[in-house]
Amino acid sequence: MMNGRALAAALQESPRIEEALRCWEVRERPLTEHTQRVSALYSRLTTLPPPARGFLLWLVGRSRWAVNQRERTALHVPTGAPYDRR
Repeated sequence: MMNGRALAAALQESPRIEEALRCWEVRERPLTEHTQRVSALYSRLTTLPPPARGFLLWLVGRSRWAVNQRERTALHVPTGAPYDRR
């Protein structure tokens, strides 16, 4: 949803589709790839046996770095939002 909104914002900024797509790619692709990487890592944790899964999820939850990685997407202000300051 956020990518769709960002693409609509890019199209408003530039009516040329090729230019809007390039702008979207530069602005949004890094967060999209980050979100997919974090999601894939958490998905792998769910395949572990319950004791190992529970311990690792507890450990990851105590890591400030891991929490920051997980929250990066959640705290992102969507491009094109009325409160977007770009």
